[in-house]
Amino acid sequence: MPDMLQIAGTSLDLVERGNGRPLLFLHAGEGLAPQRPWLDLLARHYRVIAPWHPGFGNSPLIDGGAGGIDDLAYLYLDLARQLGFDDAVLVGACLGGWIAAEMMVRSTAGFSHVVLVDPLGIKLGGRDDRDIADMHAMTREDFLGLAWADPKQGESDSD
Repeated sequence: MPDMLQIAGTSLDLVERGNGRPLLFLHAGEGLAPQRPWLDLLARHYRVIAPWHPGFGNSPLIDGGAGGIDDLAYLYLDLARQLGFDDAVLVGACLGGWIAAEMMVRSTAGFSHVVLVDPLGIKLGGRDDRDIADMHAMTREDFLGLAWADPKQGESDSD
């Protein structure tokens, strides 16, 4: 597969590793970071296809903007269709988890499993429950308690 793939009127910069059953990996808001070990670890068991979201890597923005989550969900469903996915695994981390959840609401065609890793932006609690903590409106102690299983691990020398 080429590093750049034409899909739905735009281009996607892709990283592909491994062989076997396809796994579409949708990255977090910090970017794909292909030098980190997770893609190689997944590639031991899967053919990992990891696109850079529009506006990340060499993937251009969609029509002058990044597009909304809906646009990205449809873009990646088009990608799955173009690549002929039948029994693929969908993995989304953080922002990618939100996109993956939105994809599955629209269509599960081509995918047999979905994994959401810390999916940012989806509403899981009740109507009046806050699902995303406002880290700027809480004490450091409260933040560390929410962010770390062992809050002492969140401390750094610069604190």
